[in-house]
Amino acid sequence: MKLTYLIPALVAIALVAFALFQPTVVKAVGERVHDALFTHMARSGLVLGMAEISGRAATEIAAGRKVLPDTQGESARAVCEMPLVHAGAAIADTIGFGVILKKGTRLLCPVTLSNGAGTAASTLAVGLRHPVTKVAIDATAILAATAINAAQTVQANTGTKVTAGQRYVLDQDAEIYGTVAGAAVPANQAIRVEVPYISA
Repeated sequence: MKLTYLIPALVAIALVAFALFQPTVVKAVGERVHDALFTHMARSGLVLGMAEISGRAATEIAAGRKVLPDTQGESARAVCEMPLVHAGAAIADTIGFGVILKKGTRLLCPVTLSNGAGTAASTLAVGLRHPVTKVAIDATAILAATAINAAQTVQANTGTKVTAGQRYVLDQDAEIYGTVAGAAVPANQAIRVEVPYISA
């Protein structure tokens, strides 16, 4: 073995041995040893370089274009829930949560569904509709039909606009609403859906 390879190894062993007696500096010493060894190995051709590809924001910047505000900004959370006292809902009934997202809003994950015990086979889908006409934009944009028969709190990222790594920005104002299926929602069942987003 060449001496140039042996010296860094001996130095590393000595530093590690020293660090064992100095617990407060273990992290710092380890990082420096790692950096020194990696640099030496890279210069010696023992480490292959890693490729890096640019993400969407980096690509936009490199092209001299403005990065859209939906890429980096403060996120908020829309909380959609049933009132404490309600009469329940039948199959195919819709639930108007009264939460409106502005045009330009970007939907994020994770979507959280929390509900109390309900009726066997009952499901809830959560989507987007026009806030005035109530015409559906996408009935399952946020949450595909999901069982709400048993009490639970789960992350359910199943909506058509939040899956598969897609970027979905609202092209119009939209109201969040729910659709009941499978079986009726009983009176006073607690249901809450939390939807994170970046504001327009």
